[in-house]
Amino acid sequence: MNEDLVIIIQGPVRLEPSFMEKQWEGFNLIWSTWDYEKIKTNFPVIYNTPPYNSGVMNICYQQKSTLSGIIKAKELGYTKCLKWRSDQYPNNSNELIKLFDKDKTNSLYWHNHEHGYYVDYFMYGSVNDMMLIWDFNCNDSSISYPEQVITSQIMKHNLQINCMGDKLTTENNIIWEKNNNSIKLSSYQNDNLFIIKK
Repeated sequence: MNEDLVIIIQGPVRLEPSFMEKQWEGFNLIWSTWDYEKIKTNFPVIYNTPPYNSGVMNICYQQKSTLSGIIKAKELGYTKCLKWRSDQYPNNSNELIKLFDKDKTNSLYWHNHEHGYYVDYFMYGSVNDMMLIWDFNCNDSSISYPEQVITSQIMKHNLQINCMGDKLTTENNIIWEKNNNSIKLSSYQNDNLFIIKK
């Protein structure tokens, strides 16, 4: 087990905690969810009070559950963290972690939409850098969509990014359970809007 790294599973409980913990077997976890959820686990759980304002496309919800998880990670002495959606899971967590550049912040892809943005499904990096990314005013009227402000924070703090979506394979993949569909994120390799930005 990597004692420096913790996986922060943020948001409402979408997949059974026992299933998610099996997918991340051997890793430290922090659950950061809402005060109306109930989770049976031996890992730390943060029951957040939902924000009064949801923000654009629920950015205030995403920020609160993510940032509180990062703060807890720092309190517990972790130096690296992976912010992870509660409706996605890896089919080979040990191999997935090997795809991340340990000296950079990691994202899936750069997406060529409008002015472009880093995909925010997950982010891996140092706890300190992740704090810089997720500490912002989620009610700022200039925010058009969540990825915009995340990308802006990354650029504001001159963080080096490693995009690793092109390295996913059938055997080392991320599955997104979305609207009763299981989407394999390796399929994004066939979409020209998703690129590896150097």
